Amino acid sequence: MLIVRKYMKKKSLIFDGSNLLHRCFWVNSVRPTIGVEYLFLNSIKKLASRFKPDDILCVWDTRKNKTDKNYRQILTEGAYKQTRDREKSAKVYAYCDSVQQVSRHLGIAHLHPDVLEADDYIGWLTSDRLTTHNTVVVSSDSDLLQLCSPECIIYNPMKDLEITCSNFREITGTKNAKDFILFKSLMGDKSDNIEGLSGVGKKRALNLVREGISHLSATQSVIVNKNIELIDLSKSKNHHPHETDWYALLYDREIRKKKLNLKKFREACLPLRLTNIIRNIREWEQAFDQTKTIENVVDRLIRLNLS
Repeated sequence: MLIVRKYMKKKSLIFDGSNLLHRCFWVNSVRPTIGVEYLFLNSIKKLASRFKPDDILCVWDTRKNKTDKNYRQILTEGAYKQTRDREKSAKVYAYCDSVQQVSRHLGIAHLHPDVLEADDYIGWLTSDRLTTHNTVVVSSDSDLLQLCSPECIIYNPMKDLEITCSNFREITGTKNAKDFILFKSLMGDKSDNIEGLSGVGKKRALNLVREGISHLSATQSVIVNKNIELIDLSKSKNHHPHETDWYALLYDREIRKKKLNLKKFREACLPLRLTNIIRNIREWEQAFDQTKTIENVVDRLIRLNLS
C-alpha cells in the first residue's frame, strides 16, 4: 500500500476563468439559445470527467486591490492592454457572479489576485504551491504555455490539444519555457499591446532564439529585456513582493471551504433556468464527486491503513 501511495500524486485542474467566460460569451453570441452559465458549467464538467482531478480551481483577473497599479502598467506608461474592448469586457463580466456562485456548490474554488493578474496567480500555483501535484491548466491564452513542465500540462480547449514537454517544441517552435518567453518578447504581443522588435515576425523571432541575441543593438536589447519583464510570469512577484502572501492566504482558505453540495447546486440552477442540468443531475454528481473514483477509494484505504 505504501508503494502505491508513493506514486499517487494529487491532480489539480486550473481554469483561466476570464478566458473561459469570454469564450462562453462568444459562443452565446453565435448561438443565443445556449446560455453563458450553461456553457461555462458544462465546459468544466467535460474536463472534470476527462482529467478526474482532486481539486478544481478557477482563477480570475478580478483584483482585490483596485487602487495600486500593476507594474506592467507602470513599465509601459499605461499602454499595457489599452487596446482591449472595455465595453465588451463589462458585458462578459456581468456573468461572473452567477457562474461563481453556482459553481461553488460543485466544489470549485475561485481565486483572484491582489494587484496582478490571473496568469500570475496561475504561475505561482504551478511553480510554488502545487509542485507536488500533477496539474492541468486550461486556457487558450498562449502566455500560459511558459508554465508547461513535467508536472504541468497546458490544455487548449479551442484546439482540444494537450501541450506537454513531449510536444512543446512541435507546438511552439521553441525547446523550453525560457526560449518561448524570449520568442514572445522578440515578437511582442498585440493582444496585450506589447510592441516587439520592428520587422520581427514569427519566423525571424524563432531564428533569433536559435542564433542568440547578442548581436542586437542597444535599443533592441532594451525593448526585448523590458518585454521579458512583462511576459515572464516568474518576474511579477519581484515587483509586488507581498502578492504571494495573498495567493497563499486565499488558496488555503478556499481549498478548506470547497465542498460538493448537489442539493444547493440544483437549487442555484433553478433561477438560471438550467433545466438540462437539473434533468441530468446524476451526470454532474459522477463528474464532480471524486470520492467515488477508484483512485480516491484507494487513497482513502491507504489513509485508513496508515492511521
